[in-house]
Amino acid sequence: MKKLLAIIILSLCFMSPSQAEDIKDFEIDGMSVNVSLLEYFDKSYIKKNKIFYEQAKGNKEYAKLELVKSSIYEEAVITFKNDQTFKIVAVEGFILYENDIKSCLSRREKVIKELSEMFKNKMQWDFGKEKHFADNNSYTYTYVIGFGSKAELSTRYYDAITISCYDWSKKLPYDDSFRLSIRTKELNQWLYRLK
Repeated sequence: MKKLLAIIILSLCFMSPSQAEDIKDFEIDGMSVNVSLLEYFDKSYIKKNKIFYEQAKGNKEYAKLELVKSSIYEEAVITFKNDQTFKIVAVEGFILYENDIKSCLSRREKVIKELSEMFKNKMQWDFGKEKHFADNNSYTYTYVIGFGSKAELSTRYYDAITISCYDWSKKLPYDDSFRLSIRTKELNQWLYRLK
């Protein structure tokens, strides 16, 4: 476990703070936002493997690719505009915890400390423990910390880096998870409209 945390922290540290002032300069598993997914994958692969958000209920404005066993994470998810641009609007790395939210939150705190050093000019915003909108029974909670400006983060429409833990209900088929995300304001606005 310590070795995995060291790999994550080392991968974050390859960028100096001056390089990581804008989220488009920050990378997860070698990928960032506001570039075309075609820079990483060919069009036929994307079309064959893209999936849509369940909670979008038929809205196919955005799609995603799920990559199992990325170089650092157990899973990486790339969300992109489902049009001819294939513009990446989010990159997320996941580490799964089977019913172990305490370990997830411990990892989150360590990564927050590292990112605080990288993003000295960005505000850290703690959204606290919130019910997850996709779970109608409200037994799923998220714990999210975002880095960005106070004005943006307080509105939920932000370009930001977030570090979060998802504590899924035992009634749902998901494992608790640690997530490091780069998300654009564009995607956050769309997701918020789905609520």
